[in-house]
Amino acid sequence: MSHQPPIRLAFFTDSLEPSGVGEVISLLSRHLPAARYRQTLICCSDPALDPLVDRCAGQAAVRRITVRDDGHVREFAELVAFLKQERVQLFHNHVGATWEGDWGTLAARAAGVPVVVATEHLPCVIQRPGERCFKRRVTRLADRVIAVSESVRQTLLQAEIVTPEQAVTIRNGIELSRFEGLRCPTAVREALAGSCDPLIGTVGRMTEQKGHIYLLRAIPKILARHPRSGFVWVGDGPEWPHLTAEAHRLGLMDHIRFMGRRQEAWRWLPAFAFTVLPSLFEGLPLAALESMAAGRAIVGARVCGMTDVVSEGETGLLVEPRDSDALAEAIIRLLDHPNELFRMGTRARSLAVAEFSVQRMAREHDELYESLLKRRAVAVAGRLSPVSDRAVTPASTLPETRWASPRPAALGGCRREEEYHEVRRQ
Repeated sequence: MSHQPPIRLAFFTDSLEPSGVGEVISLLSRHLPAARYRQTLICCSDPALDPLVDRCAGQAAVRRITVRDDGHVREFAELVAFLKQERVQLFHNHVGATWEGDWGTLAARAAGVPVVVATEHLPCVIQRPGERCFKRRVTRLADRVIAVSESVRQTLLQAEIVTPEQAVTIRNGIELSRFEGLRCPTAVREALAGSCDPLIGTVGRMTEQKGHIYLLRAIPKILARHPRSGFVWVGDGPEWPHLTAEAHRLGLMDHIRFMGRRQEAWRWLPAFAFTVLPSLFEGLPLAALESMAAGRAIVGARVCGMTDVVSEGETGLLVEPRDSDALAEAIIRLLDHPNELFRMGTRARSLAVAEFSVQRMAREHDELYESLLKRRAVAVAGRLSPVSDRAVTPASTLPETRWASPRPAALGGCRREEEYHEVRRQ
């Protein structure tokens, strides 16, 4: 049998805060068959990407190019040239929020990369018709679009961002071996030492999406029933100043520990009786999977991504988003019924082991990659598209599509994110 050269695989993300996205990329990088792929990670030059680069060290070469919007013309050309020079065969674009990632897909097609795949890590959050139209046109250039949960796939289909033939679901996975016999480290116990018991944990960036404010408003009601309860928040982000100020105003600082960002935050999970994730939307949250793997039940909001992982009454409890009273009642229910809480935690652990391993996630990606590369080879031989029986889109037509954005150059990701949150608040 002749030796097959490794497949040239490029992971791409234009996210400036690739927390969960970055973890999935690094997990894939470590668990795909090493001999089969020659990996490159392409990410922004911002220092916030340094932890992702460090996690991929040893598996992937790194190229720092910031290509986020139609203001990065020179960088776009640099990316196209790099993909051609490296003869990348498979381009995997990891899209954090739906408004990200467009320019990576366009660059890959302009460079003539044979197979282009995009993973959508969050549900469709684009509201404006013009932006949806642009996203739809770009996304249709991908051979396949991976949704990290079935809920995410459904939002993409409903928004007509993807076609049914394009969309596949590959659920996130985690390193389950981390949680075998996991005990709370001494440093964590010392950091949390105090009079509060039990401790209820929340792990995640402090952004509007994560819904910390609704948990904060629920705490007075919880303390009225369980006055010794404590809440440990691991993570930081733009909402931190507002949340700490509100906690001071409500007189809750003796019951909330703001721990900031911590490396390997999953090590904190054994210290918690259970976890609370009051997010407004998710894709398939790694924090929930890690909580389950640690044998901890979850109280969360009944939103996209959470309903895919939390089985109501079995592995946790779900309430309507933004409902602080309902959130308080669910937390009180678990505190009132420790036997029920223990059973939920045991079931959560079993479900995580059965369905959410990183080995399963990597295997499903490997199988998808292989099938698309084979399909492409057949398509080239038969002059057909790898997605359907249509002719392959000529690369010469891409520049017109590339600059057909309905938004002005000033509208980068940050501005679009602000507009998105304005819509959510209305």
